[in-house]
Order: sequence, then C-alpha cells, then structure tokens
Amino acid sequence: MGYLLGIDIGTTSTKALVIDESHASEILTCHSCYADAQIDIEKHANYNEQDVNKIVASINEVLKKISLDLGTDKMAQISKIGICGQMHGCLFWKKDHISASFSTFIEPDDVSNLITWLDARCDVNFIASLPISKTSPMSLSTGFGCATILWLKKNRPEFLMKYDCSGTIADYVVSRLCHLAEPIMSTQNAASWGYFDSHAKTWDRKVMELANFPMHFLPKVITPCTTIGQLKNCLHGISDNATVMVAMGDMQCSVMSCRIVPGEAVINLSTSAQLSTVLKQSDQSRVKPDKEEIGRLPNPVIKVPYFGNYDLMASASLNGGAVFANFVEMLMNWTRQFKPDVTVDEIYQHLLNNNPDPNLQGSIMNFVPTLNGERHQPEATASLNSIKRSGLNFPTIARSLARGILENLRSMFEAGVALDGIRHLWACGGAFAKNRLFREELENQVFNHVTVSFDRNADAAYGAALAANEH
Repeated sequence: MGYLLGIDIGTTSTKALVIDESHASEILTCHSCYADAQIDIEKHANYNEQDVNKIVASINEVLKKISLDLGTDKMAQISKIGICGQMHGCLFWKKDHISASFSTFIEPDDVSNLITWLDARCDVNFIASLPISKTSPMSLSTGFGCATILWLKKNRPEFLMKYDCSGTIADYVVSRLCHLAEPIMSTQNAASWGYFDSHAKTWDRKVMELANFPMHFLPKVITPCTTIGQLKNCLHGISDNATVMVAMGDMQCSVMSCRIVPGEAVINLSTSAQLSTVLKQSDQSRVKPDKEEIGRLPNPVIKVPYFGNYDLMASASLNGGAVFANFVEMLMNWTRQFKPDVTVDEIYQHLLNNNPDPNLQGSIMNFVPTLNGERHQPEATASLNSIKRSGLNFPTIARSLARGILENLRSMFEAGVALDGIRHLWACGGAFAKNRLFREELENQVFNHVTVSFDRNADAAYGAALAANEH
C-alpha cells in the first residue's frame, strides 16, 4: 500500500496533502501556499486573469514543503495523484512545450494567462447573442470557458492563433505532469465550461457549430477518477511510476471530502460559496421545476456530474468569503486616512473579537451581499437595509454581512431544491476556519433547523486524494 497526494489549485492559493491509502482518514502532512498570481489589468477592470507560471510555482512550493515533512522514502511511496482546481476558467498553450520540466518558466507565447471564473468581459449582450444549449446543465455565463473562447474569437482572433490547446488550470497542470500531447478533461470540468451535455457526456457540437466555435480547442472528455498517465520525471521525490488522475472540479472534491450520502448537504465557503447535495442520476424527487414553469429568474441551482452514478445539485454563488474580505479592505482604507499604519490583521481582530452577541437580533441588518452579481442575475448589486441606530458600528455590520452571504446562498439553493430532505449539513472551507462569524451565523441562524458539523479536514485537496483512491 502507498500514499495518496491531493492537490487543490484555488483562486488565491494552492493546497496539497498526503494521506495513507489504507487509512484515508489520517492526513500525514498538509501545506498551502498563497499564489500571488493575480494580474492587474488597468485598462480593463472587468478582466480577471492570473499568471500561470506563478500558479505552477505555488504548486512546487507546497510540494517542497511536503517533501521536507515526509522525507525521501515516503515521497517515493506516493502512488496516486488527484488534482482539482478552480472551475469554469480557461487558459491556452502550445503542445510542444508540455514536456518541459515542471519547474521551468514558460514564455507567454507558449502559455497564456489564466482567464478565471471571475472574468466579466462577456457582458449580458454578448451572452445573449450566443445560441442556447438545451442539453447543458447550466446556462452559459461570463467566466465560463466556452463563452471566453467565443469572445476571444470575435474580439481577439490573433490571440487564439498562437495556441493549439486549452483547458482549465488543473487540466494544464495534469498535462504538464504527464506530458500529454492532447489535453484531457473530466466531465466535471467540461460541464463547468458550458455547452456540455452531461447526460450524453459529449460537447453539444450542434449548438457550438451555430456559434462558430473553434472546435480544435475542445479537450477530450472522460469520467472522473480515470487514470490518464504516469508522472514524468521525478517531482520532489515522487516516483515517476505514480499514476495521475484526470483533473476534477474543486466543488465536487469539496463535497467528496465530507463523504456525504443522500439526505446530507455540504456548504463550502472560501473565495466563492457553494451549497450542494447529491442525488442519484435517476432521482428527480426533490428537484423543483425550472424557470419556464415558474416564470421567474433563471434557476440558480445547477445539476452537474459528481462521482459514480450520482449528480451534484448545487447553488454556486460568486459572493463568498471574498465579499467579506472586500469589506475588510474598505475598512482598512478608510482607517488609514486617520491611522496610516493599521493592518488587515488588526481590522479582522477588531471585527471578530469585539463582536456583539449573535442573539441580539434587534441590531442585525439585512445585508444583500451580491457585490459581484450572480450568474443567474449578473446585474444584481449589493445593499444594506433595515439600518438601525443600535447597529451603526462595524462589528454589527460585519455580522450582518456574514449572515447575508449565507442567506443569499441558502435562498439560491431553495429556488431549485427542496430543503426539507436535508437532515445534516457539513461545513468546510477556509472562511469557516478563519472567521467565527460565519460559523455562528450558520449554526445559530441560517441553518438552525438541521445538524451542522464543521470539519476542518474537509476540503477540495482532501477530496482529490480520496477520489484518487476510488480508481
């Protein structure tokens, strides 16, 4: 028996851990690294791009830390590698550089920036101009790979001509590790790009032809937990006999880490936020009718491929822990007008350590947190309502914001899935670990009708390692 390595390539950081193949509940070592990959594009505030070389460097950094913990002998015993990452986004590369050492800097002409899921260059009018797929589990949205590629084809065709491969950031990393001549994508990541028929497990080529989509950029698609190759070259002491799984979605791996069963749900709160439950592919009993039947905004709940014969029903909000971080940044900028040396940590300490009793309902205001809009309602904005004199202090506003973020996610979920079948809720993600306001509001207010469990070990990296063991 060997060890399993799980890697999660997040929006802001990379995390990796190792578990024992025969004792999967035991985490031998775990490390994370801030990627610092965000690129400031002053002329285009609605663009959201990241430096791929910096993301790769963050993976090497966490693997270096893990190798120092485990030592040479145990690193050589890692037999399987599961990798997941931020979904929806896309990048482009030339296939002839894919065999370069994983620590090699790749020139921009050989690999593009990652255009992330937060990218907003595809405005409402552009999305409305694209043909609609009736077989895709989710409507096309800005930040989705297929929408981004079509926007580039229309507005920057010369950019696309430089490259011959595309995929998510996790697909790219797997291609580099295994020296894949052609990119391979899981059904999970394919569904996140849009224009993918999850039932047939194929791209919706008829609709894509109507959109004049450049088909040569579409990766081959296979089911999750499939081995697609062996590690090429020794990577931080890991044997080149180690098998690598096809890259998976971070949302699915976060749910996998809790090992839930029907009747349970997982809320994951990090940069964004997701609330998910699993259903057998044949079970539609708790799925509410779609927008054509109920005549309102598009259903914010999506049904996407999970593992085995299960689907994931999920509400995926663009407004998670990052909105709280935006609030803290705003307070810091205000405070620095009077106290120039104040730090982010001091602001957090004040908000969390001087917070009012969560049961003082009279002070809590209604904070609508949709600062980034939502995919089903891109024009949504944030607002603060029911303001009272007793609540005019930053700690109370912070608690109101934490509750608002959770309530927004719950209301999205209830629009498509009946909550009465949920008996147990697992909570995971960095925002719960770092911010007690989220933990208190979740357990005492927003989901006080179900049993809530906080699992500090549950996250996408752990789920990726578990999924590798499913092969």
